[in-house]
Amino acid sequence: MFRDGHTLTARIGNTAMKVSFQEMGMEDGRSKEPNRQWRLLRAFAEERGIMDWSSRHAHPRNQKQKELLASRLSAFFGIDGEPILTMDRGKRWETVFTIRES
Repeated sequence: MFRDGHTLTARIGNTAMKVSFQEMGMEDGRSKEPNRQWRLLRAFAEERGIMDWSSRHAHPRNQKQKELLASRLSAFFGIDGEPILTMDRGKRWETVFTIRES
């Protein structure tokens, strides 16, 4: 669950932890602000974990960002397999975890 623009609370099993975009390695090296992967993760939270072409954040440029985000999430949280599935022949992405805004 996103707490604000810079932190989220992640619950894995019975353990909850508060993490920032910096701790997750999602900081833009030049501006020190959240990078595109963090912004895409927030977009998934706004869309409750599902993004399709009707989503206001949908854009073809997000494909590479989605791949980078999936890799970062797998590494940081130790997620086995793909954390963001491609569904309906590429028309929709769906997270395998629950995500939402606060």
